[in-house]
Amino acid sequence: MDKKLEALFDELNKEFWSGTLPKIEIKRSRKLQEEGDLGEYVSPDGPKNDNPSNYCIKIAHNLRAKKSLRDTMLHEMVHHSQFLLNKEKYWKKKLSWHGKLWKMEMKRVGFGPKITKYT
Repeated sequence: MDKKLEALFDELNKEFWSGTLPKIEIKRSRKLQEEGDLGEYVSPDGPKNDNPSNYCIKIAHNLRAKKSLRDTMLHEMVHHSQFLLNKEKYWKKKLSWHGKLWKMEMKRVGFGPKITKYT
């Protein structure tokens, strides 16, 4: 694990979720960097696989700018928070990863009206 990313997760968790989000693995990814993505949230694909080892936030290996890193981590943490609240709906494909609930939560944590351009 990357200590800097762990500290950022903890900081944002305290600021926006009062420290209630469960810690998950956070790691750098060269594959994301190669694909041009900044981050990715990985969650279990069904109730049979719902255990802590199947949750992860990946951050592009080359992402270092403080604001970009913070925004990307927060984006992925919103996925984490919404997934935990709505697992069954995600598993049954009744919710979209960048749908209404996610956008509302993104707005709550400080992303403004141009949120659709961030996704």
